[in-house]
Amino acid sequence: MKFKKSISLMTVALLTIGLVTGCSKKSTEKKEGNSDLQKVTVVLDWTPNTNHTGLYVALDKGYYKEQGLDVEIIQPSDGTATTIVATGKADFGVSYQEDVTYAKTSEDPLPIKSIATIIQHNTSGFASPANKKIKTVKDFENKTYGGW
Repeated sequence: MKFKKSISLMTVALLTIGLVTGCSKKSTEKKEGNSDLQKVTVVLDWTPNTNHTGLYVALDKGYYKEQGLDVEIIQPSDGTATTIVATGKADFGVSYQEDVTYAKTSEDPLPIKSIATIIQHNTSGFASPANKKIKTVKDFENKTYGGW
C-alpha cells in the first residue's frame, strides 16, 4: 500500500511539473551535452516532508531531465509559496488550501492558479459552531473566516 502511494505521489509530481512547464515563459538554458533543459524552480510550502516525496524521488531518479527539465526545489525563506510564485521568484509552489484561499480571495488577489494536488485528501478543513447552521461551502458566504 505504501509503495502504491509513493508511486501515486511521484506520478502526480511528474505530471504537475510536466503539464505546467509548457506554460512557463522562462527560456531554456544549454546544459552539459547536447540537450536543452528548461530551468524550473519549485518552492515548497515548508521544510521537506512526506508530502514532497514524489518531487524528490523524481529529481533523484532523473525523471525531470528525461522530460527536458532542470528542476530546482527550494524552501521558502520569506513569504509563502503563493507569494513567491506570484512575484516570479519560483515557477511553481506547493501550498496548502488556506493559503491559496487567502491569496485568491483577498482584496488584491494574487495572480496564481491551482493546478493539481499532491496528496489524495486535503488535510485541512473548515468548521463552524453548530448553531450557525453552516452545512455547505455556500453557507460561508459573507461570513468571516479565521485560520492559522
